[in-house]
Amino acid sequence: MFHESSKVIASTVCLLIFIHSSGQDDIDCGYTAKLVINSVTILPLLNSTCYVISSPIRIGCELDGPLTEAITLKLEDNCSAIYGKFEISEDDPPDYNTLVRKFGNAQEHSGEISITNSNFEDLAFFRSLNNIHVYYNIYDKFVEKFLRIENNLQLKRLGWDNLEVVRLSTIVISGNPYLCFPSKEIKSLITSRYVQKLHGRICYDEPTEIGENGELLCHIGNDSYLADVPGGCDELVGRLTLDHNANPVELWKLYNITTIFGQLTIKNTSFIGLSALWKLMCVVNLSGKHFCEPM
Repeated sequence: MFHESSKVIASTVCLLIFIHSSGQDDIDCGYTAKLVINSVTILPLLNSTCYVISSPIRIGCELDGPLTEAITLKLEDNCSAIYGKFEISEDDPPDYNTLVRKFGNAQEHSGEISITNSNFEDLAFFRSLNNIHVYYNIYDKFVEKFLRIENNLQLKRLGWDNLEVVRLSTIVISGNPYLCFPSKEIKSLITSRYVQKLHGRICYDEPTEIGENGELLCHIGNDSYLADVPGGCDELVGRLTLDHNANPVELWKLYNITTIFGQLTIKNTSFIGLSALWKLMCVVNLSGKHFCEPM
């Protein structure tokens, strides 16, 4: 197991194994040592009958079994990456500050996540994570792998502000009665495309917010109509109904809408087309079974 304290000089570290192509054990496979960067540096061998197999060494914290306070304390501080299933023990959970010290700087997690029945108010010990992923071996029997956050009765926020992508993990987030998500967090979670449950609400402090890419997020409420939509919005939060009362002159308000977090209902209108929604790519519903439906 390789810990965070290992000194990494190159962006990719390789484990070099020297094997005799002839199968003879007495051949000297001497070599001239060279640093291998991104697997492109050629390592010259002194004997032409030898060849090199290289594979990456994982630099980070390896997990094996549910995390208790005692087990977590044994891990290196400030892991840059996490490998293996991250599961919080329900019988002897780690202290929140211990988790921050160990995992607060980790930018990558390779493996499942299971946080259930905890007393945490946030999961910001994963504040630096930008990449969560799992791998499947196509030659093994299929066993689904999860990002599971359930029944945490005090959980208010994930606090995963830097998360960008979730690959192949099946998302199950439910039973957390006070949990709310910033819109950016939701967009990062649904990059997985394997969403079984994503229950919660959109959290906000102001009627409008400016996203990190300059997009304008507008909160319109749960029973809103076209007249209630401000101009210039790029994303909407709430339930929008377009009905016979919608004034076609106001359809320009929808021209820049790319995402609706909530619900869109179109009924009893006199519209002859929906070109005003030409940029709409996604409708995200946090209580239904389908969370992102390409338009």
